[in-house]
Amino acid sequence: EAYKAQIRKNPGVLAVTNSTSRPGSGFSRLPYYLEGTTVAKNYAAASVLVSYDFDSTYRISLKEGRFFDPSLPADSAACVINETMARQLGGGNVIGKNILQPSDKPGRRRMLTIIGVVADFNFETLEHGVFPMVMQLMPGNFEGYLTVKLKEGMTEETIADLKNTWEQYTRAYPFVSYYLDDNLRDRRYAVQLKLLI
Repeated sequence: EAYKAQIRKNPGVLAVTNSTSRPGSGFSRLPYYLEGTTVAKNYAAASVLVSYDFDSTYRISLKEGRFFDPSLPADSAACVINETMARQLGGGNVIGKNILQPSDKPGRRRMLTIIGVVADFNFETLEHGVFPMVMQLMPGNFEGYLTVKLKEGMTEETIADLKNTWEQYTRAYPFVSYYLDDNLRDRRYAVQLKLLI
């Protein structure tokens, strides 16, 4: 969090978020089922842990409800789903409904309250259709990816600053970055930092 706060001061940084997967990579598939039904009626969904600002960093459109809010501690037991998952759950207004995630331990399950529905977007390869998706709030900073949206025209100098700042925190884990996509619709660029800690 200290690293993220520091790099946000750079004028070349437009947004910062982290997640356990990133668009274009593989996503874990986990079963979920609607409260009031049985585990036999579960749906496999792509599951990802995300931090605040994931929606705004990737410009994901909200269709209903809201995204995670740092001022609301209850969001640690909430989720945001995509339209495809909402349809799997029966459609209609799903905000406020609970979905259950079974555990590998008998009798155990995790309950999540749906607080938002986002418009479908291609989060895997374009060759695949849009799969049901469940986003949960990341508890702390898990191993995964840090996405930094950069201002056009300042990319090289900003990446150099990201690297220098990273090395103020650790040299044990090398700074590894790459462009997620250098032809985004808004002509801006995104860089990914692979978090190895």
